[in-house]
Amino acid sequence: MSGKRLFVYHKIIITLIPVCAALICFLSCGDTKAMRNVATADSLTEVNQQEAVRFIDSVACADKGMSRNDRMRLLLLRMKALNKTDCPLDTDTLASLVKYFDRHGSANDRMLANYILGCYYIGKGNSPEAMRYLHLAAEAADTTDAGCDWRTLHKVHVHTAQQLMYQNDLADAMDENALALKYAMAAKDTFNAIITLEQRSNIYLNQGQDDKAFDIRSKLYGMYKNHGYAKEAAISLGMLVRMQAERGNLAEAKRCIDIYEKESGLIDSNGNIEKGRESYYVNKAIYLTKINKLDSAEYYFRKCVNTTNQLNNLKDCYIGLSDLYKRRYNLDSVAKYAELARITTDSMYAEMNTTHLQQMRAMYDYNEYKLSAEVYKRKALSARLTTIIIALVVSILAICVAIYIRKKRRARRMEVLKYERSIAELEKARLELYTVNEKQQAEIARMIKEKTKEIERQKEANDTYLHDIQELVRSRDALYDLSERQKAEFNRLIEAKDAQIDQLYQEKQKYENAKVDNINRYTNEPIVKQLKRHARKDFTPLTAEEMNQLKAIFVDAEQFSRLENIVNANEYQVCMLVRIGFTPSDISILTGLSQSNISNIRKRLLTKLTGRNGSPKGFDAYITNL
Repeated sequence: MSGKRLFVYHKIIITLIPVCAALICFLSCGDTKAMRNVATADSLTEVNQQEAVRFIDSVACADKGMSRNDRMRLLLLRMKALNKTDCPLDTDTLASLVKYFDRHGSANDRMLANYILGCYYIGKGNSPEAMRYLHLAAEAADTTDAGCDWRTLHKVHVHTAQQLMYQNDLADAMDENALALKYAMAAKDTFNAIITLEQRSNIYLNQGQDDKAFDIRSKLYGMYKNHGYAKEAAISLGMLVRMQAERGNLAEAKRCIDIYEKESGLIDSNGNIEKGRESYYVNKAIYLTKINKLDSAEYYFRKCVNTTNQLNNLKDCYIGLSDLYKRRYNLDSVAKYAELARITTDSMYAEMNTTHLQQMRAMYDYNEYKLSAEVYKRKALSARLTTIIIALVVSILAICVAIYIRKKRRARRMEVLKYERSIAELEKARLELYTVNEKQQAEIARMIKEKTKEIERQKEANDTYLHDIQELVRSRDALYDLSERQKAEFNRLIEAKDAQIDQLYQEKQKYENAKVDNINRYTNEPIVKQLKRHARKDFTPLTAEEMNQLKAIFVDAEQFSRLENIVNANEYQVCMLVRIGFTPSDISILTGLSQSNISNIRKRLLTKLTGRNGSPKGFDAYITNL
């Protein structure tokens, strides 16, 4: 896509901005008419300043009921538009705007008001006051806010850099230029970013760093051109004419002259340049001198002398004419223009001396403002670092506490599980003992029964077998004795197992006291007593009012009460009733849900709240400890 086409697209977009802004404002629900007018005026100030002034004036006349804030905003935007068109500004109006927005305005409003007043003093040649308000504008900006007016902040630092350059404070001027470039990039404003680079080249020239200045100047044309700014690209070559000529790049100097005079739009049909641009005559004359066109060079030197009012241009012209006449061996003219150059230089120094105290005052004020800004920045940074450190410490402590609590709960669960496994094993052993004892007793009883039958048969058969019968009786009695001894031994073993089980139950109870405490803490609550009566005597479900009263007793239990935002209403009912010790049958009566449904809810809640599967009793243990 060509640069020309890009430029056309850019112009179309710029033209459509105020229209779109006005349409959006008109369609926005809830916006007042005044707010829409302010938004429209703000858009117009960026693209059509004269139209912005007319619009603001018409709105101010038409809407008499406008609030003071809206009226002051419109007045500020009017000053902004006038400043862009270099129209005269009223200092009293500007001062009142600064005073008002320093108290009632946003960061952007304060910055804009102080910036415009700074521009006013620049126009008046009052450097100390200009520097003062430019610094206040920079200080008012909130660079931490995404809505910061980066374009205005860029202009603040560009003007500050320019004032510092006039005062020959080139190091600070370069610092301000760097900030200006930074904020132009933040605004995604390529055009002003390039302008800022052009200013940087001028600072390098004043520092005597001609190579750095030349490096930037030689790139400016391509930058402007590639982004569709053909006129600005041509204008940027004006200074490059002289720089190329002084380096002996005469072909490049000629190319720069041709483009400048054809495309800049600064040269009229008579070959005269726009007022204030007379330094171009000097640049062209230097080139003509280099190619030995001395008559043409003299013409442009003299043309500059007759049209410029800038001492620096006059000095360059007189030096150029003196060198020119030196090449012609016209010693009288050499001496004449050398003397004029000296006189002009003296005048420049006299002018500098006249403004020296003013410049010193401006620099003192600037350095004071700069120092206070640095102190403020350091304090703000320290405060932010302190806040971050405190937040980190609190976070680390919270994590450590959470880890500790989790470990304690896990250890507690593991200990309870250990006791439960031991009890289960003992109960299993006791059951096995009972089983073995029952089997042995059954076998002995069978044997006794058989012996008894045998004795009866022998008695009936023959008394001669009396001896055998007596032996059988003794054998039966021995079995009786064996059975009693085994019973006694099994009873002893079972009693020992029972004692172990009782001990384990007692130890387990110590670990479960917290659960009991959690339940008991709500036992004496009136609503809990009322619900127990419903569940165990009245057999009636809880009402909505009772539900609210039940929720109220958990207000202070922050961790538990958060469950209400995670689970549904029925689930939260079950959570509360389990927490205060109600049985599944109680919960069934109070909620109107079946016990199987309640069991399913408890299992489901365990998975939802902990991420693990388990039994309803597992949920009860979890919720009681929460």
